[in-house]
Amino acid sequence: MSSLLASWLRLRDHLSDDLFGGPRVLEAAWVINLQKAGTLPFVLALMWAYDCWTATAWTYAALHGSYGLCWLLKDRIFPDPSWEKKITNRRSRRASLDRPTGSARQASRRRGPGCQVGYAFMRRRSVALNIG
Repeated sequence: MSSLLASWLRLRDHLSDDLFGGPRVLEAAWVINLQKAGTLPFVLALMWAYDCWTATAWTYAALHGSYGLCWLLKDRIFPDPSWEKKITNRRSRRASLDRPTGSARQASRRRGPGCQVGYAFMRRRSVALNIG
């Protein structure tokens, strides 16, 4: 392995694991699994908050909720060793705030079923506030 690659890997590991310092108390998998498990309750809470019980909203909840449940099942059956490493508490909070990058961010900009649910929530809200 070249020294440049080794240096890059050390920097990457430092930025992803040790950047904010502190004791390593959580596994990275716990943070990821908490986010995946919380998707269904979060979408249901949005549906309740905006009183949006359309078929589109239920489909969105079903798709993302079932994905989260499948992810948890996959993690129990085939755990990823790279996510079993301990990370700091500050790093776990940063991981929960990470935004999608690259093609994931571009895909979220395209019109699709997810945008329709967001549109339904926002439209319901704007009608209630007499905005639109």
